[in-house]
Amino acid sequence: MSRENVEVVRALYEAWNGPDARHAGLAFIAEDFEWINPDYAIETGTRHGHEGWVAALDSLEAGFQSSSCRPLEYRDLGDRVLCFTTFIAKTSQDDMPVTQDESHLWTLRNRKIVRLEWFHDRREALKAAGLEE
Repeated sequence: MSRENVEVVRALYEAWNGPDARHAGLAFIAEDFEWINPDYAIETGTRHGHEGWVAALDSLEAGFQSSSCRPLEYRDLGDRVLCFTTFIAKTSQDDMPVTQDESHLWTLRNRKIVRLEWFHDRREALKAAGLEE
């Protein structure tokens, strides 16, 4: 089942980077979904459910005139998938380019994503996943 989870996460990134990320991504998100941002994020805390997914993407859209999250590596961890990504964007206010390495730890249940833990620090993500590098 775990390889299928990697494919679900891969499909989510494709939807996320597509023309209708808010709604296309919902096909992969469980109703009890949690999006967890770290304490050092611009917007900390947890967003819940489909509304949380939409609110997070609305927030990205408000801050950036364009953005994409490009997956670089997937680590299959059974019911979780750790993905190392690069976030690429241009800010809304001053058109400044932004490039940020990020890590996402996805938890899945029955081929639906139930949790996203978002990290800017690779080591922190590896530790959360129970891995060391």
